[in-house]
Amino acid sequence: MRISRPAMLWFQLVERVKDTLLLGLCAAMVFPGTGAQGGTRENPFSQAREGFLMLDKESLAKRVEALDKRQAEMIRAKETKLEQIATPFFQDGSIYSVTYLMRTRPIVFTIGSAGSGFTVFLASNPEGYIELAQKAGLRLDSSEMRLAYLTTFLETTRSFAHRFQILKSVNEIQPRPNLSEPDTHRFRELLDKYRSVIRPPQISDRIPWECVVFALRRQNLVRIELKLTADGRIQANEMILEENVPIPYTL
Repeated sequence: MRISRPAMLWFQLVERVKDTLLLGLCAAMVFPGTGAQGGTRENPFSQAREGFLMLDKESLAKRVEALDKRQAEMIRAKETKLEQIATPFFQDGSIYSVTYLMRTRPIVFTIGSAGSGFTVFLASNPEGYIELAQKAGLRLDSSEMRLAYLTTFLETTRSFAHRFQILKSVNEIQPRPNLSEPDTHRFRELLDKYRSVIRPPQISDRIPWECVVFALRRQNLVRIELKLTADGRIQANEMILEENVPIPYTL
């Protein structure tokens, strides 16, 4: 039977539509949830690296179980909050912040994962962060990447039993309520002294890359000097600028 030209064109159009729908369905099956990562291409540092799916509680707990069964159960707990920290400098790795909510105060710890099998606790473990970077496909090809890598190092390898806050301005230092007159005077002098000193973290252009970070650790104002090599190794030197700053006694 001979098919007319209009019928043939209609048949070809239907086949193209079917092919398009089938291709879209296959893509949705292979890459589930990639559109729900948050952030945008214009601001890659507001999200985990595009295309790297976040592990859910159970998947992360299974990876942690071999290291510490108690912390694996904390991850599984209903009251636990799990957050993926942005790591645009990793090609095949991720970092998670785990907050286990207790009645008195939360327990917070950080976990790094790379590939299909490497998992490491990062809190108070700077060496673990470097090992994670070596296994996660580290990319340091821009100043933004290098700076993010260094500040994430400080924020995830800290002790979560005490305060640690990276400062961008002296105005981020807040006094304790109801200070005595001597403490109020001292606090004002401290602000005046460091108003032109404290600035956002910046990184140099030459290897080894150098960065200065001002922060509050416990009750102290500190200056942290960081050196970063091309293979991701970090050398940190911390100096206390002011002890017992009259700020709130909080984490």
